[in-house]
Amino acid sequence: MGLDDGRRLSLYLDEPAEPIATLGFRVAGWVACDDPEAPIAVTVNDRRMAHMLHPRPDVVRAFPEVRFVRGVVAQGDARLLDGAADVEIALACGAERIARRVPLAPELHASAAAERMLRAEARAWCLERLRCPVCAAPRGRLEIGAAQIVCDACATVFPQGPGAIDMLTPALRARASAVATENVSANPYETWAQLLINETTARGGWVLDCGAGSRPERARHVVNVEIVDYPATDVLAAGEALPFADGVFDGVVSLAVLEHVRDPFACARELLRVAKPGATLVVSVPFLQPVHGYPGHYYNMTQQGLLNLFGEAAEVVECAVPPNGHPILGLQWLAREYLEGLPEPARSRLAAMRLDEVAAMAPLAALADPVARDLPQSAQGVIACLNSARLRKRG
Repeated sequence: MGLDDGRRLSLYLDEPAEPIATLGFRVAGWVACDDPEAPIAVTVNDRRMAHMLHPRPDVVRAFPEVRFVRGVVAQGDARLLDGAADVEIALACGAERIARRVPLAPELHASAAAERMLRAEARAWCLERLRCPVCAAPRGRLEIGAAQIVCDACATVFPQGPGAIDMLTPALRARASAVATENVSANPYETWAQLLINETTARGGWVLDCGAGSRPERARHVVNVEIVDYPATDVLAAGEALPFADGVFDGVVSLAVLEHVRDPFACARELLRVAKPGATLVVSVPFLQPVHGYPGHYYNMTQQGLLNLFGEAAEVVECAVPPNGHPILGLQWLAREYLEGLPEPARSRLAAMRLDEVAAMAPLAALADPVARDLPQSAQGVIACLNSARLRKRG
């Protein structure tokens, strides 16, 4: 379980395997310590990478006396390494740090060159179809330069950096909750989305991936829009104010995004606006999932709620539960969060109960039982059955 000078380590790197052969690669490990507030960091060649924490029961069994045990996962990206022959992967928890040097496969350089070509193609395509997200002025009213894009209709200036086309003003950043975050979104394409991309791009069409997250590999003719400048991001924009002309996309995907926007109705209208008449949209939103912020989490939705966002402006072809939305995954997620939130001995008591025993508990008796009574509000808020607010109108 990772030995160092005869003692068990309190942190360990499981991945990546050697050598790294893909542009997007997984960094995985674990930490075990007595301080839940100890800062955790993942770096690749000293560049800090956003990471996610998750339960590691196997490590818990090896460290039964330790208060805080978590798996750590981050998404590394060879596109950021500027032709290096190898990389140093490091995991730190508090003052302790471990590192490993991992070689890069020679063929990665060719993959990176192909990636740059795809990004340049997407950038050129987007620049021809931009519109001002502040006043909706068309492309002809935008002065596009390397250092900034200026709308001569409303005088808004969009400073540009070396990465994605940046169409976020401070006001739009606030609207989109585009703040610095350690969270990273990196969901794979669902089956319907992958089919839409394959069929649309095969005939030369273009697809908008709104809220793309950190895509480990690019797809040709897919425009990745995000509020975070990941290596595969093409345009930085708020989903409620997309910086594209009307009807320019042949297809649209938005996967597990609308729960994270403050105004999902406005975002749905924008997805429809930038799609061509007759274009197909694939949109997914969680229903029974715990709170997960990227960086905010505002709404979960039923199927009726999802369809209500688009109203009569879109024809419903099909609405169903995809494999990655199966209820068993929600049940597992809820159970993990519940157990992680409980202190001992209530955690062991709940873990030992059968599922039918939990289901058969009378509500009042359940609330009085330590498995419910001892769950702190911080943990309850992540998986609550109901939320309640007390508000006061401002004077």
